[in-house]
Amino acid sequence: MADRYGTMGARTVYDYPPMAARIAILVCLYLFLFAAYRELYRTVRDTRPSRNGGSRAPEEHVLPTLTVVRYPAAEELEGEVIPLLTANTLGRAPDNSVVLPDPSASGYHARIDFDQDRFILADMGSTNGTFLNDSVVMKPTVLRAGDRIQIGSAVFVFRAG
Repeated sequence: MADRYGTMGARTVYDYPPMAARIAILVCLYLFLFAAYRELYRTVRDTRPSRNGGSRAPEEHVLPTLTVVRYPAAEELEGEVIPLLTANTLGRAPDNSVVLPDPSASGYHARIDFDQDRFILADMGSTNGTFLNDSVVMKPTVLRAGDRIQIGSAVFVFRAG
């Protein structure tokens, strides 16, 4: 029985892709798989903790933090380390980033925002004020490593990343 070309089942060279094309496709496939495996290996290797007791590589990024150094209204929180995000609100209200169970803190007391590679502290119209290194914060102020922030009875130290 003849096929549509009138041949009796014999295949021609045009029925198969050229051998060079098949080899090129396989090479591309293997290169893609190798690149994907290499990237996955690098990602896993870079996220593993170091074996030498936790020393960090110089390029590893660490989040800036607030450390609670004094908090008479909640002494159990003293020593607590709070990582900072790009936008942080501090106050008594439960929807703040940092909730302060302190009657001398306002519901929405202060903000710490990340802007252009720096963190900026601003008072949000609080009743008792926000203090930075024992000075009242009157306008948004850039934070530096080691700055002391007082909100209500809580005192924090800002640690840069």
